[in-house]
Amino acid sequence: QRALFQDTMAEDEASLQAKLAELQRSSEAIDAYERLSENFPELAEPYNNAAVLHAAAGDYERARLALEQALRANPSFALAHQNLGDVLAALAGRSYARALQLDAGNALLASKLATLRQWLGPPSPAR
Repeated sequence: QRALFQDTMAEDEASLQAKLAELQRSSEAIDAYERLSENFPELAEPYNNAAVLHAAAGDYERARLALEQALRANPSFALAHQNLGDVLAALAGRSYARALQLDAGNALLASKLATLRQWLGPPSPAR
């Protein structure tokens, strides 16, 4: 019975989270995903979904942490691996950009940053 109750609670919470995200109420959706993760730490999806919202807001460090939690909960969660790769690439882009500011004449660094930006698309604003 406990498992059935947990499944029902998780489904209701997931439905609420999806609605909040759809309404572009990201901070409320993140809070809901984090509550679900606290109540059901064995579920990888809420961590992943919170990470997507963090990344969309440009908070790649929190996204990385949430994705690492998702992968601890489910090491075989391919989408979380993919999202972690994207987040790490975005963090690399920020590091390359800062390094290029400090060493503007570094052609290899400029090439790496250009390649990464072409692959990632336009950067998200930091918050």
